[in-house]
Amino acid sequence: MGENRMRYKLKNKYKEYIVEAKDKNEALKKVDRVAYIEGRFDDYKITEICEVCNGEGVSLVFNLKTDHLEIEKCDNCKKFKSDKEAWRSVKPK
Repeated sequence: MGENRMRYKLKNKYKEYIVEAKDKNEALKKVDRVAYIEGRFDDYKITEICEVCNGEGVSLVFNLKTDHLEIEKCDNCKKFKSDKEAWRSVKPK
């Protein structure tokens, strides 16, 4: 990714887009120029995608003491409150 650019997920009632932009305004402009010009930001739910976990909220960590892979919450975006909550989100049901 370019310098000072983030990934954003834009979702309306019809589609979901993932774009790279410097801010939310530029992201909307890339996806829907008419909505951008008319200022209809409410048409889209715009979310920043974390660079560390790619928006999943979890990271896979190797514990050297126990020689095991562990699932932990992403400390960058803090999508989950605890490691246990992060584990439950990826655990098969």
